[in-house]
Amino acid sequence: MKYKVLTATTLCALIASPSLAFTEPFPGSYRETRDITCPAQYPIKTGEGVMGGGYITTCWTSQAWSLQMAGGDDWTAWLNGTYTPAPTPTPTVTVTPAPQIIERVVTVSGGTNTVIQYVPEVKSEPVTKKEIRAEIKRLKGEMSKLNKKLKRLVAISKPTP
Repeated sequence: MKYKVLTATTLCALIASPSLAFTEPFPGSYRETRDITCPAQYPIKTGEGVMGGGYITTCWTSQAWSLQMAGGDDWTAWLNGTYTPAPTPTPTVTVTPAPQIIERVVTVSGGTNTVIQYVPEVKSEPVTKKEIRAEIKRLKGEMSKLNKKLKRLVAISKPTP
């Protein structure tokens, strides 16, 4: 009987006394009953003073700390062990080609050179027969306008006798 009481008393004394062992209060964190420097795996440090001059340090992973601060359903799922992060969206990259500046040298009768610069419009290629016919019609109209403009410029630049 004497040994049972002694064993029970010793066991209760060990359980009740504070220890320097660490515990895991939440997933992704650990706690020690003293002031420590957190390791690189747990970069976020929080702490609290306790009565009697003690200190409890809790070290967190970045993900656990972010979820704990945000709270809500994600934190509850983290605590339950059912948290799955939302997939990272794949960025959509649109590459726009740099505009090409095209120079044309036009020699007008009389020896005058004129440099014309323009940036061609970038359009999608026509695919259907209807789009191709419309593009041909548009280009013919553009050619007709340019021919008229060229004839006018040639007529203006001719020296009068």
